[in-house]
Amino acid sequence: MDADNILQVQMFGRFNMTWNGKPLSGGGRSSESQFNYLMQMLLHFREEGVSRDTLEHVLFEDRDLANVHHAMRSVIYNTKKKLQAAGLPSVPLIEQKKGVYRWTDAITVIEDASEFEHYCNVARETEDLQQRLELCLDAVHCYKGEFLANQAGVLWAAQEARRYRAMFCEMVEDTAQLLRFSQDYFRLEELGQYASRICDLSDWEALTMEALVSLGRYDEARRLYERRKDDVGKEA
Repeated sequence: MDADNILQVQMFGRFNMTWNGKPLSGGGRSSESQFNYLMQMLLHFREEGVSRDTLEHVLFEDRDLANVHHAMRSVIYNTKKKLQAAGLPSVPLIEQKKGVYRWTDAITVIEDASEFEHYCNVARETEDLQQRLELCLDAVHCYKGEFLANQAGVLWAAQEARRYRAMFCEMVEDTAQLLRFSQDYFRLEELGQYASRICDLSDWEALTMEALVSLGRYDEARRLYERRKDDVGKEA
């Protein structure tokens, strides 16, 4: 398959799919939402697949349908039509076997959540400190927001969001420790600033203040401290 024919999937922050530069998701209609929900689960759980019962629950919730299995087949059919109309190859894109649906192996998928988890796992197993630092930084910058931020009310998405948020916090801590060890306070400052933007409910400004103090930029550290104290006071 041509190297350009890769399905790019963004799960962190706003959900987005791109095929050869063309977006495949968006819109607020019910059918569009069902398309997105289906693709989110199939693409995220590519290896193990998703059971029909789970998909039907997510797609239709507690709606009173005369034949939920027929409705499910209609969503699958319309999804395949939409994907092929967008230019994806005419191969069996969604496969079903023994009540489990899977995304086809014939289409290469690059999902940011999978990339993030890969970097985290490799970083933990890498003994060389410089290589581990670079992998940790790759992982941190791969995380660009809450997993499926608009799906906080969907159980499976909320569970994954908590898991990825915990992994991100662990990677930030590990990266900060490695930067302290190498006395790379410029990148520690950048790390604190990035983590604060991405996960604003965590007190990652402390890393930025630590870096500023270590660099002798005491006035900037004091201003950041005062600003943070004012923000906390407003939230209380």
